Amino acid sequence: MKNSKSSFRIPLLTMLLWVLNGAALATFTWSCIKDNPEPEPPQTVQERPYPAVAIDPTEVIAFIDPSQKRLYVDPQYMEVVLEQFQARPIGQETFMITGKSFAGNTVEYPVRLSYMPAPAIFETAIATISALEKEADVVIQGTDPATGVPMRLRRNWECGQVWKGFEADCTNLDNGTSRKNKYLDAKTCQKKDGAFCPEEYGVWAQEYLYSTRGCTGTPVGDPKPIRNWLCKG
Repeated sequence: MKNSKSSFRIPLLTMLLWVLNGAALATFTWSCIKDNPEPEPPQTVQERPYPAVAIDPTEVIAFIDPSQKRLYVDPQYMEVVLEQFQARPIGQETFMITGKSFAGNTVEYPVRLSYMPAPAIFETAIATISALEKEADVVIQGTDPATGVPMRLRRNWECGQVWKGFEADCTNLDNGTSRKNKYLDAKTCQKKDGAFCPEEYGVWAQEYLYSTRGCTGTPVGDPKPIRNWLCKG
């Protein structure tokens, strides 16, 4: 009886089908990955919030001065201004506004409309903030629970990313004391044609004072709020 060696052979056609199926599976898998990519992590910006950006005066189309109960508006943008500020009509050219006070609580107050072109609104806002800075102890530093913070609306801007807060370097003062600013997470406007960005004069940092140089030990007194234009919300 002869010894015979058995052999197992895969037909050529079968092998070809395996190769084609494998290629198809690989193509399908890559297509799924390409069509459903992993979500990108949110961008974290490790720098001072609200970088200096030049503002075109024609882009500031509305400004609310709560202390004067006035809403300055460029007439050609009336509808979008009322919508963005969620202004509720309560009388002839009078609207109710909801905002934040300098102490951080929610307040409601009426405003009357005043019409002017955008560049004049821009200058009015600057003059209003300058006057408020002279009352810093009462208003800007957050001890006024009733007066709303000013708000404005810019066209061709939108509310952008959140800038991550951080601690600034210590600053030694001439009298032997020191100070340090701690910046909060802040969302600011960024350029986008056709968009609108409502802003409020909010707190973007806290200033801490120290009785020694080098910002060592416990801060003296309460921190002082530092304000700037931030996305409303």
